[in-house]
Amino acid sequence: MAVLDQTQLGVQCPIHGKPFNAKKPTLVGTWNVRTLNQCGKLAQLLREFDSYQLDILGICEMRWTSSGQIINDGKTIIYSGHDKEHIGGVGIIMSKIAASALIAWKPVSDRIIKARLQTNQIKITTIQEYSPTEDAEDTIKDNFYNQLQTTLDETPTHDLILLMGDFNAKINPNRTGFEYVMGPYGSAENISDNGGRLISLCASNGLSIGNTYFKHKQIHTKTCRSPNGETFNEIDYICSSSLLDVRTHRGEDISLDQWRSYDGCFPVRHLLMMPPPYIKHR
Repeated sequence: MAVLDQTQLGVQCPIHGKPFNAKKPTLVGTWNVRTLNQCGKLAQLLREFDSYQLDILGICEMRWTSSGQIINDGKTIIYSGHDKEHIGGVGIIMSKIAASALIAWKPVSDRIIKARLQTNQIKITTIQEYSPTEDAEDTIKDNFYNQLQTTLDETPTHDLILLMGDFNAKINPNRTGFEYVMGPYGSAENISDNGGRLISLCASNGLSIGNTYFKHKQIHTKTCRSPNGETFNEIDYICSSSLLDVRTHRGEDISLDQWRSYDGCFPVRHLLMMPPPYIKHR
């Protein structure tokens, strides 16, 4: 996992417009796009962004190198990738309104990026991640989760945290002892190793795994299709202290134009609302 030089971290952004209205729902999504390193892919993605009327979209597998900030079609895109190779990479796309509330952002590594936004009542820290696969070596997973924990530790205590991305994790409905972390609607038969790591991370940081709290039809829970086209799994999650609803919306899967034999993760749309009066301390 590539870690960026410290001189590249912590980009401060003056607020140019009105901050988010925290009393209104904010539409947030997280997608694995397989690649944006092909002609026309970004334009296609931004059309999907508009069609879902999203405010914030976290992206996995952008496959862009280095880190930076660009504006395209009125949207602001911040990204963090590998130094030289077109592999992995994460990013966050913001609408014009969301971008005007951007305070700062930090490209942590090719697997983690975070942005801090101002609302009229609280500040929101959005962390987009891309976890190692289930069969990755334990040392790789350990290093990733240690870095993710450090990123959470650096977040101001009173911020509303929105942690989202492709966790490559499976979670089942058994939540004994973790009722405050997960709901009864995990869709897997068993908890995977990555699933256990995600649950532990959320338990340590006062976060709830949003997908597991809301009951929906299977078409609105599964987020990823297997290579054989027959098996669907839920491996993408949004974790926070405040969620109104979480469901999957299937739309145009931009990854399938080129990667028809590979898995394609469908869009996931999430609704945020103001946090309750009591927020667990991290």
